[in-house]
Amino acid sequence: MDTSMLAPTARHNGIEHRSLTARVPMSVTVADSQLRQALGAEGFDVLDEIAATGLDSGGDRYSYRILVTYHPILARRAIETEPGVGLVLPTNVVIRADGEMTEVQALDPAIMGETTRNPALGAIIIDARGRLARAIGALRSCVELIELPAIDAPSTPPSEPDEQLARGNPDRRLT
Repeated sequence: MDTSMLAPTARHNGIEHRSLTARVPMSVTVADSQLRQALGAEGFDVLDEIAATGLDSGGDRYSYRILVTYHPILARRAIETEPGVGLVLPTNVVIRADGEMTEVQALDPAIMGETTRNPALGAIIIDARGRLARAIGALRSCVELIELPAIDAPSTPPSEPDEQLARGNPDRRLT
C-alpha cells in the first residue's frame, strides 16, 4: 500500500486532525483481525483492548474498539532518548463502525515530539509513523487512506537492536 496517500483530517474533533486514518468497507470484526496481523508484522504488540457496543442517539447500533499497542524497540529507544515520552505511550488504535464503513485511526506519533519538545525523537517518530501507516494501509479493500505531513528528522543509523529486529530476531522485550 502506498502510504503517500495519508493526510490530516479535522472532521470530528481536535484529536482526529492528528491521526492516521483509513475508511474501509468491512466490519469492525474483520478490520480488527486484519489490523492485528498488520500491526504484528510491523513489530507492534497489542497489550489490551477496550470494546463498546450499543445504540447511538438515533437508535442505530454501533461498534467501537480501542487497541492498546506499542512497539517494544521503538518505545525503549524513545524512553532512553526522552524519559518524559512515557506520557504518550502506548499508542491507541481506534476501530469503529461509521455507517456502512469502518474507520481505523491511530494518533500521530508526532505527538511525542510536540509533548516533549525534544528534536532527538525525530527518527523514532518517523519510524513509528511509517510502521503505523503501513499497518493501517495494509487493510484489504482500503478505500480512503489519509496522510499526515512529513516530518524532518536527523539522519541517524538504526541501532543494533533495530537491525536485529529487522533480521527477524524475536526478542522484542522492552528490557
